Amino acid sequence: MTAEKIRENKLRRMATRQGYALTKSRRRDPRAYDYGGYMIVDPNTNSVVAGGSPLAFCLDIDQVEAWLTDDEEEAASMADMRQRDGHTLEEIREIVGA
Repeated sequence: MTAEKIRENKLRRMATRQGYALTKSRRRDPRAYDYGGYMIVDPNTNSVVAGGSPLAFCLDIDQVEAWLTDDEEEAASMADMRQRDGHTLEEIREIVGA
């Protein structure tokens, strides 16, 4: 298992403990704008909490970690990612065609 996958699994567990789910883009084309990107979803309401605006799956692994750990310096540079963008996961998937 690679270091990146280990880190991703750690962040998935961290998100679950906080009541969220970490989802990764299913795109396989490295040239796609959302390839390898992440979103944080509230599984109770199925709404995107972070990473859905301005584009779906717009968080990278460092931004996910900053959001989940409340790294204030990094989170401030992400323009208030904690603000809900109002889209459900299904709406995001329709928008990106996944």
